[in-house]
Amino acid sequence: MRLVNKIWLGYGVVLLALLLVLVGFRYNSSIHGNYRQAAERNLQINETLADLKVAGLRIVTSTNEAVVIQLEQPKNAARPGSALDEEKRVFDQGIAPFRAALQRYDNYVGLWHRHERPIFQEIQSSGEKLIQVNAEYASLVTKESPAEVILKAKKDSEEAEQKFLAAVDAAIARHQGEFLQQKREMELRAARYFYVVLICCLFLFLVVLSAGRTIAKRISRPIEELRMAALQIGRGELDVRVEVRGRDEIGLLGETFNRMASDLKLFRDALRESGEFARTVLNSVPDAISIIDPADYTIVGVNRVFLQESGRTEEDVIGKPCHLVTHGTSEPCTAFHKECPLREVMKTGEHVVFEHTHGEGEQGRTVEVAASPIRDEEGKIVRIVHVSRDITERKQTEQELLEKHLELQEMYRMVEGSRREWEVTMDALGEMIILIDGEEKVRRYNRAFRLFTGLSGEELDGAGWNRFLTNTDIRVGTVFGEGGMEFFHLPTKQWFVLNSSPYKDPESGLSGTVITIHNSTELKYMADELEEINRRVEKERTELQSALDQLSALIHGVIREKNFNTRFSNPHMVRCHEVKNCTQKNCPCYGKDANRCWQVAGTFCGGEAQGEFAKKIKNCEECAVYQVATDDPIYRIGENFNNMMHILQVKNRELEQAYADLKSTQSQILQSEKMASIGQLAAGVAHEINNPMGFITSNLGTLEKYVGKLSEFIEAQSAFLKEAALPDVLTEIDEMWKKLKLDYVLEDIPELIEESLEGAERVKKIVQNLKSFSRVDQAECKMADLHDCLESTLNIVWNELKYKCTVTKEYGEIPRTQCHPQELNQVFMNLLVNAAQSIEKQGRITIRTESDAGMIRVKISDTGSGIPQDKLKRIFEPFFTTKEVGKGTGLGLSICYDIVKKHGGEIDVTSEVGKGTTFTVSIPVVAGKEMERVRAKEGVYG
Repeated sequence: MRLVNKIWLGYGVVLLALLLVLVGFRYNSSIHGNYRQAAERNLQINETLADLKVAGLRIVTSTNEAVVIQLEQPKNAARPGSALDEEKRVFDQGIAPFRAALQRYDNYVGLWHRHERPIFQEIQSSGEKLIQVNAEYASLVTKESPAEVILKAKKDSEEAEQKFLAAVDAAIARHQGEFLQQKREMELRAARYFYVVLICCLFLFLVVLSAGRTIAKRISRPIEELRMAALQIGRGELDVRVEVRGRDEIGLLGETFNRMASDLKLFRDALRESGEFARTVLNSVPDAISIIDPADYTIVGVNRVFLQESGRTEEDVIGKPCHLVTHGTSEPCTAFHKECPLREVMKTGEHVVFEHTHGEGEQGRTVEVAASPIRDEEGKIVRIVHVSRDITERKQTEQELLEKHLELQEMYRMVEGSRREWEVTMDALGEMIILIDGEEKVRRYNRAFRLFTGLSGEELDGAGWNRFLTNTDIRVGTVFGEGGMEFFHLPTKQWFVLNSSPYKDPESGLSGTVITIHNSTELKYMADELEEINRRVEKERTELQSALDQLSALIHGVIREKNFNTRFSNPHMVRCHEVKNCTQKNCPCYGKDANRCWQVAGTFCGGEAQGEFAKKIKNCEECAVYQVATDDPIYRIGENFNNMMHILQVKNRELEQAYADLKSTQSQILQSEKMASIGQLAAGVAHEINNPMGFITSNLGTLEKYVGKLSEFIEAQSAFLKEAALPDVLTEIDEMWKKLKLDYVLEDIPELIEESLEGAERVKKIVQNLKSFSRVDQAECKMADLHDCLESTLNIVWNELKYKCTVTKEYGEIPRTQCHPQELNQVFMNLLVNAAQSIEKQGRITIRTESDAGMIRVKISDTGSGIPQDKLKRIFEPFFTTKEVGKGTGLGLSICYDIVKKHGGEIDVTSEVGKGTTFTVSIPVVAGKEMERVRAKEGVYG
């Protein structure tokens, strides 16, 4: 504590003592005032009770007077009405003071003595009883009732009077006792406080006396110690320290003195260390350094390198002229015919650098000499630092760097020329080429893109890519996979094909995307024209087919294949065969391999032959059939037409198959894009849900802590109120507690918070699974556990399942495998949703997993309606569905089939109508890069 604070503390203690005395007098006056107020209240209450007592006695007296007057009247004598009214008036006048006094007492009790409410009620009830009994007593006498009834009434009146007086006397005695008790407590309190004030004053007096003595000691002794320590410091004893006994001014002075002594010692040690450090630094420098006195050029200090290069000791060079030590001359640097660097420093006052060459040819060495001045406080040069450095290797390196620089300049010119050639080549291309960075800002582009945008290079450089193709400017057409799409540009009324290819340089870490945009308007129109041509061909094919049907009525024949069986025969051939009766023996070429004479296969020469029947290939003049055969023009037309129709039918079947394949592929692409869009939407929704759920979870945790503290406070408050509260207050609190059901509320709040936290955790888990499931476009091949895939999928489709069925998991021991988890998630989701949709009422879905012979099998069974046997064979065909119209696309199981095939696995189905269906997915256990080889074998490159 500071010394000033101690002095002020002494004054404060004195003032506190005076304040205590004043407070004591004030408190004593307050006690006397309270005593006077209590005495006045007791006097008022006693006067009121006395008035109440007198009013009760007056009621009894007026009743007795009325009874006496009545009894003095002759029996059966009529009394005037005025006499009766006078008696009633006298009786009412006795009641009025009674009620007024009773009302004043009620007011006093309500203000000062609420706990005496029962006494008031007893006085009130006994007074009302007194009034009632006396009124009945007077009434009985007036009515000349029997004597025994009157006597009984009189007795009741006396008892009521005694009970009333006893209640009033008891209240007076109680109030008097309370007043005396308050008086004794006030007198005792005043006496106690007087002794407390007296003791405090004595204690404070002793404290002030002791503090003054202590302060006097703590000022003189430290000052004497500081004086002695200062004398020792002056003699050089820097290890001397004074004892610091407090945090006051004297203590701070002692600390400052000790710190000064420590700083002086540190400064002395630092001077020593700096000398050693400077010497170490000079010795560690690889250059020869000498410190020279400019007055006579004598050396006053050198480093180790200088001694090593000169071959001398420190005693040989200190105090000798520098030119004598370095060059052995009496004049500075006269051997080199150059200005001495020391003289140059003295002349200019600045740092100077010279270069000297020692020797010639390859043995010559280049030395750099530098000199720097050291000045005193007045700016006078008192020392010169001379540094000598061999820079021969540096000169050689500089020459090599110069040559490299020239080479780099030539390479730069070549690279710049290549860059210009690349730009010219890119500008010559008709396609727009854009390079954007990771922030989707344009970095490079060609001339076609600049002309398309109509902007200058300054406007394009660093501009955001999204500003050029906004949603209001384009209408998206076909989407090709992940990085391509076809769109219609509304301002130019043209079609474009956009392809994007991400890149990342592993060396520089730069990443971005290369975007190419090709004008496909002409191709689009050509495709439309081709489609129109296809429609026309289809129409002509239909017309030709109709013509064929009509021509078949004229050309009667039989069509066969090219395996040398009869393809066509007309009536002329039949007649020829019938007239000449050609047999095998008639054909000279029969039986000789590869020597047939007929091009059209037939049996008219007793065996199979090649070629047209009427066209001679070899010498077959002995065959009478040939000589009589004629060329039928109708046959030629039919044959040519049949060949053409055969070719058209084959091409038609190929086109139909290609169209079906294209439609299936397009539908799968649309389904994949739909899943990717759903995935992006799910990821966005998951992100938007995560933020408020984080706040909710955090606030619930904080609320749980607050509720615990609040419950603890309520319990402590309840316990305190039960001990300290008045009975009436405690009863009201208990009633309010029961009315609000606080016991149930305090028990239910932790359970509600716990359930809310569990629900938030459930939402968090669903969101994580949703985000994981939604990454279809990032379906990388990696090691995965199919159990995790199943759990993630179940969390996603649980809302679809929970109202229709119960899910039973019978997981076995299965290994991890290399796969595409997001694709398998899609397979499991389709199978689970189909199983749920096949269940009309409450059913069950069972998921079994097992591993056998290098295969992982996942079986998903349901108790749904089942699939008929005639539809099982087509269940995996594209666009085939067993659902109602509008409830299915027929692509789900086809996509599942393709995904499983891409993994090198199998998917099987067994079903029984009315009992359910089981799908079995078999995936091979693969590791490392083996999955890529499996997918390559299947023709898929993921």
